[in-house]
Amino acid sequence: MVMGDLAFKALTGGLGVTTLYLATTFPVNVYRGLSWHSEQSYLRDYPTFAATARYWTEAFAKSASTGMEEKVQKLVEMGFPEDQVRSALNSVDGDENMALEKLCSGSG
Repeated sequence: MVMGDLAFKALTGGLGVTTLYLATTFPVNVYRGLSWHSEQSYLRDYPTFAATARYWTEAFAKSASTGMEEKVQKLVEMGFPEDQVRSALNSVDGDENMALEKLCSGSG
């Protein structure tokens, strides 16, 4: 009877550990599967991939450069030379306030 109890406890303990392992790794494996499926669908359907890439570029990348041009224009209107404005903005990753500080301090 004691041997049966020990075997049962070992079995249920092992199942508990296995259940915890599967529960913690399941979301990761689902994400990996979805990522793989997404990659494969783009490989098979290049026009959809190209259209999606074009949309993301137009929606997000161009807006960032448009914002940069507005910052350049605003600082140029304050009387700073455009080349110095662009240099200052590039050196502070586009932070308009930091660029203004650099330009005012003469280090831009």
